[in-house]
Amino acid sequence: MTQSSSDQRRPFLSAPSPQRYFAAGAIEDARLRIVRAIARSEGPAILVGGAGTGKSLLLAVLAEQFAGRLAVVTLAGAQLCTRRALLQMILFELGLPYRDMDEGELRLAILSHLKGAKTPADAKASPDASRLRLSARRLLLLVDEADTLPIRLLEELRVLTNVAVDGLPLVSLVLAGGPILEERFADPSLDMFSQRIAARCYLAPLGREETLQYVRSQVAAVGVKPEKLFTPDALEAIQAATGGVPRLVNQLGDQLVWMAEETGCAPLDATLVQQAWSDLQQLPAPWDTADHPATASTGSASASVIEFGELDAPVGQPFQGDLLDDDSPASIPIASGRLNRAVLDIEFSASIDATEDLIESFDAFDELELVAEDADLAEDSATPAAANPFDERFDDEE
Repeated sequence: MTQSSSDQRRPFLSAPSPQRYFAAGAIEDARLRIVRAIARSEGPAILVGGAGTGKSLLLAVLAEQFAGRLAVVTLAGAQLCTRRALLQMILFELGLPYRDMDEGELRLAILSHLKGAKTPADAKASPDASRLRLSARRLLLLVDEADTLPIRLLEELRVLTNVAVDGLPLVSLVLAGGPILEERFADPSLDMFSQRIAARCYLAPLGREETLQYVRSQVAAVGVKPEKLFTPDALEAIQAATGGVPRLVNQLGDQLVWMAEETGCAPLDATLVQQAWSDLQQLPAPWDTADHPATASTGSASASVIEFGELDAPVGQPFQGDLLDDDSPASIPIASGRLNRAVLDIEFSASIDATEDLIESFDAFDELELVAEDADLAEDSATPAAANPFDERFDDEE
C-alpha cells in the first residue's frame, strides 16, 4: 500500500482534501454564494474566517469545481511580496513563460493570454463557438492568506479584474483570509476595490450537532462505523475540547485513531479523549479522571494525587481536597502561616477602657502644649526690645 493510499484511509487528514468536504451550514452557504459570483461574473468575492475554519478547503473545492470550465490559479499570499513575484506566479500556474521578463512584459503576457489573438477564423466563427473560446480563456484566481498581501498587490489584483471582452470580465477573483482581511478594505486607498466586491462570506466553527456529524462522517468515509471507534460521551468531549474548529477536530481525531491502533482500546471514551487532548496540546493531565477504570483502583487516594506528585496533609490538619465536592475544581492545599500563631485573648470591655485612657493621655498632652505656648508668648512680651543704634543723638561737631 502506498503512502498516499494509506493517508486516504485515515479518517482525519492533516491537509485539506475536497473529497472529505463536509457541507456544514456556514461553509456551504459561502460556497454557494461564491459559485454564483464566479458563474455570473458578478465581481470579486472575499472569504473571511478564523484559523482552522476551512478557508483553504473551500478554495480547494472551488478549484476542483471549476477546473473543467476555467483556468484556475491558486496562490498563497504569504509567498508573494512584489508585483513581479505575483505576475510570475500567475504565469507559472498557467504554464506560460515567466523568466527573463520585466514587470511590464509579465503584465502584457497575462493580458495577451486572456484576450487571445484576433484571427480570421475568429471572425467567421459563430457567436456560440466564440463564446465558448472566450469562456476557455477566463481565469479564476484563488488567493489564500490574502490578509498578508500588501496594498499594492491587492491593487494589482483589482486591475486584473478590470480586464474584459465584450462586457464580460475575464478574471474572477476570490480572496480568503483571517478577520484582518475585512479590516484591510476599510483603508481609504482600497475604496475602489471594496466597491467592486460582490460577495462577502464568513466562516465560523462548527456547532455541537455539526461537530458530532462531522466526526461521524469522517470516520464513515474510510468504512469504519463511528460507534465502534467513539462512545457518545467521547464525541461530546471532542466538541468541548476543540470548540468545533475543524482543524483541531482533525488533529484530535487523528491522535485518537493512533491511540486506538496502538493500544487496541475501542471504543474510546471521554476520559481518553481528554488524555489525548492533553498530550496533543502539552497540557496538564485532566483532573476528572477518578471515575475512569484505569484510575478506579487507586480509590480515594487519587483525590490527593496531582500530575506532579502527591501532597501530604499537614500533621493534625485534614486534607483540604477531601472537603471539596466532586464537581469542584481540584486545588493544591496550601498550609497557612497563621495556623500556628498564638491568638491574644483580650476582653472586649478591657480593650475599650485601654483605648479611652490612651485618648485622655493624648488630650492631657495637648493641654500641656497649649500652656507651654502661652508661657512662651508672655516671656516674649516681658523682654524689652533691643535698642536701635541709629536712634542715638550725636553732638554737633565743633
